[in-house]
Order: sequence, then structure tokens, then C-alpha cells
Amino acid sequence: MKPQFLLFIFVFCFSSAFSQVSICISDDEKKINIDNDIYKTLDGENCKIINYKKHKLLFVYTNGMVNQCGILLYNEQHIYNKYISHKELCNIKIYNDILISSYRDSAKWYYKYYKIYNRSLSPIFEKKSNITP
Repeated sequence: MKPQFLLFIFVFCFSSAFSQVSICISDDEKKINIDNDIYKTLDGENCKIINYKKHKLLFVYTNGMVNQCGILLYNEQHIYNKYISHKELCNIKIYNDILISSYRDSAKWYYKYYKIYNRSLSPIFEKKSNITP
């Protein structure tokens, strides 16, 4: 084979292998690999790692004036490529293995409590409050 053809095959294969990954820069300035197909669907420009039990989850979100809302992704083989939830979660916190999503609308705060089972969210309960968290 001609060297130019071999070079073309190498470059094509090399670029194809890595074209499935996009990069998100986390709050602590670390580069995070996200599946490119998922990355194209995301509205968020910010991301941060959430530790849940022994798992590292990626929260990709947009910054609002009050709420940081987005989606959660699961890490598989060093690439965040699995949705934990397609629903939007906001201002996430973890407390005693419970994921809490909260958002403010008008003068009220709304809370949703979840457990994560088999890489999906399982709702526990919801509440609303006039008190700031």
C-alpha cells in the first residue's frame, strides 16, 4: 500500500475513534469527557461532579439568577454517556444518599427527593415551602 493511503486510514480511524467525545470543564477546572451525541442535546454550559455513594455523576446545567437546572449523567468507561434522568433537576444536593432537587418559582421553593437505583431516579416525595432553604 502507498504511504499516503496508510496515513489517510490512520488519521480517519484515529479521528473517528475520538469524535464521540466532547469536553466539559467542571467547576474545579477539570476536563470531563461527555458522549458527543448527548453533548449536542444539552442546553447547559456548566458542569460539576456529584459524588453519590461510590459513583461519580455529572450534573450539566445552566446558570439562572436563582436556579441551576440541568440533567445528570452516569460515567461508564471514563465517558459520561448514560442519562440518569432526562428530566430537569435543579440546585442538586446530596444528603444521606438522597438526591434533593430544589427550585424557586415566584416566592416558593419546590423540593423533590430521589434515590438512585440502577442508574435511574426513583422519586421519594415532593414538597413546597415559603421558607428559603
